[in-house]
Amino acid sequence: MITDEARSSAMRDDPSQDAPQRLDAFDLVESRQAVLGRIADVLAATLPSDWSTVMVRCSALGDRLEGRARVVHLDGAMRPWRLTDDAMRLFRELRELGDVPPLVSWFSVDYRLWADGRFEGTFGHDEPVFPEPSSPEDYRREVEIFKEAGFPAPGWVGAGAGADRADDEGGADGDPAIRIAKVFDGADATGTGYFDAEHPTVDPDAREQLLRYLDAGSALLVTTARDDDVRNPGLGAVVPIDFRTDGTWIWNDALTYYVRTYGLVPEPEFGAHMAGLGFVCPEVSDAVQRAALKILMPS
Repeated sequence: MITDEARSSAMRDDPSQDAPQRLDAFDLVESRQAVLGRIADVLAATLPSDWSTVMVRCSALGDRLEGRARVVHLDGAMRPWRLTDDAMRLFRELRELGDVPPLVSWFSVDYRLWADGRFEGTFGHDEPVFPEPSSPEDYRREVEIFKEAGFPAPGWVGAGAGADRADDEGGADGDPAIRIAKVFDGADATGTGYFDAEHPTVDPDAREQLLRYLDAGSALLVTTARDDDVRNPGLGAVVPIDFRTDGTWIWNDALTYYVRTYGLVPEPEFGAHMAGLGFVCPEVSDAVQRAALKILMPS
C-alpha cells in the first residue's frame, strides 16, 4: 500500500509534477494533531461527569459532513451523544486540512477520547457509509474537489456522481430489527467488563466455526484503538474494538477476541442465530449496513 507520506515524498522529488501547493507530511501530522487536541477540549467540556470514553465517527462526502458519537459511562453503559456545533466545526476544519487529494483527503475519521486526556484519530479513505444514502450531488461535489486539486476522483466517486443511487432498503416495515451482541457478562464500578467464572467455553472445532462467522461480518466502525484484556491485564491494550454486522446482529471484535483467545462463547441467542445459518455469515447490502449504523449510532 502506498502511504500518504510516500506520495508526498514522490511528488516533492519529481519537479515535473505540477501539483498544487500543499502541506508536507510532517506539517500535516502536526496540524491534524492540533485540531484533534482542540476537539478533545470541546468534547470534554460538554460530556457528563461519569464518562470514561467517547467514540465519534465522522463521515464526509462533498459538502456533506455528519458525525455521531457514543459515550461509555463508568457503569459500563453505552449511550448516544449529540455532538455540538463547535465540535462539528472542528471536524470540518480537520477535513479542510485534507482538501488536496489524493495526498491527504479522507472520507471518514474515527475519533476516540479517554477521560485521562488521551485521544486518537484514524482516517479512512474508502467510500463513507451514512445512515441515509448520499445524493448524486454529494458525489458530484467531491468530483469537483478532486478536479480543482488536479487529480482524478476515485472510481466510486465518479460512479456515484453519474447516476441516482437507489435506496434499496425497501419494504414497508422500515429498518430491520438488529440486535447488539453483549461482550461481557457485566461491568464493575469502574466500567470494566468481566466474565462470570462459569461462563461457558467451546472446543477447538466449534471455536473455528464461530471465528469464521465472526471474522466475516461486514465492518461498520473500524479503529486502530485497542482495549485491555480483562482476563489477562498484563497483556495490555491488545483487544480490537471494531464493530461488524450480519444484518441481524451487531458485534464488537472484542467478542471475537475472547472467543479466539479463551474460547468464551457469545450469548446463547447470538450463538443459535449463527448455528441456524450453518456458520456462514451472509453478505450485507449497503442499505442494511446503513440501518445497522443507525442502531449502533442513532442520531
